[in-house]
Amino acid sequence: MNFAVAASLALLASGDGEGLVRATKKAAELDNYSFKSQTRIDGGHGKGNAKPITGKFEKDAPCSLESGKTHVYREGARLVFKWREVWMRSESAAKKDKSQDKEAKKFLQMISEIGALRAPHQELSQFEEYLAEVREVDAPEENGVVFEGTLTPEGAQRLVSGDEKTKGDLTYSGTARVWLTAEESVAKYEVTIKITGRKKGKDVNQTVTRTVEIFDVGTTKVEVEEAARSLLDEP
Repeated sequence: MNFAVAASLALLASGDGEGLVRATKKAAELDNYSFKSQTRIDGGHGKGNAKPITGKFEKDAPCSLESGKTHVYREGARLVFKWREVWMRSESAAKKDKSQDKEAKKFLQMISEIGALRAPHQELSQFEEYLAEVREVDAPEENGVVFEGTLTPEGAQRLVSGDEKTKGDLTYSGTARVWLTAEESVAKYEVTIKITGRKKGKDVNQTVTRTVEIFDVGTTKVEVEEAARSLLDEP
């Protein structure tokens, strides 16, 4: 464990962050739940709200992800999706890349973006490592507790780009806000990340805000269509 991670853990466990630590650990161990993720991008080439992604997670089942009319199942690194009424694996679609029309290529890019979304329990399992400081805030309109904190540069980068290596001379900063129920369960979290610097010879000044809601905990079931299941099971 590096110094930054150790410092974050010590800070969170020392006072105001105790409830948040308990809640994120609880979320990381959920057996099933549903969620909705909404991203807004301001600045650069991004404008306004992207289509929300709704998902269903059930332990030992594929993760189900939907955005608009697009439905994706993810199991490990494997993605399957329906394109023009036919279920396909992402690897098979990529091999046909040279013959794809612009519409198909755009669709595959969207599939890749949907499939790259980390499930909330995975993201929350490391959330305390992403925070440099945290505090409980007054929120009289809420039934539970609200925490907010400042993200470390590494945490901000991970939350906006995942495991993907970023290119360019970019700086990441941001804040996070987490809503807990009265039972200390995570109901919602929001991260706002500022990206500045230069990339491919151009200035970058962009703000990404992502809001994730968690619901139907303990009652969510993932049902997989037979054709999709067959593709997921193929070697």
